[in-house]
Amino acid sequence: MITAERAREIVNAYLAKLQPDPPEEGVTAVVIRVQEHRFGWEFWYQSSRYVQTGSTRDMWIGTGPIVVDRRDGRLEELGGRQFGDTVAEYQRVYDQETPTGREP
Repeated sequence: MITAERAREIVNAYLAKLQPDPPEEGVTAVVIRVQEHRFGWEFWYQSSRYVQTGSTRDMWIGTGPIVVDRRDGRLEELGGRQFGDTVAEYQRVYDQETPTGREP
């Protein structure tokens, strides 16, 4: 089992490797929202420029949540699909794999 703090470290390390395309000096990926679930955590991210300006022109399009599984720290980027359904599906699979649907 991992902690919320460790999950954030895992996501931050992953986001540190992301680069905008085309590259923009000083622009990085930053976490803008975190939601806890039975399976672990759902992290939403966006460009640091968007966070600074609030302008939709500075948004990265197609970003979806990243989930971190509390059992082992596995990270999965769900992307810009229908993320509400995708997070629900991730939760459903977790519940099937975890006998009580809760953490062991």
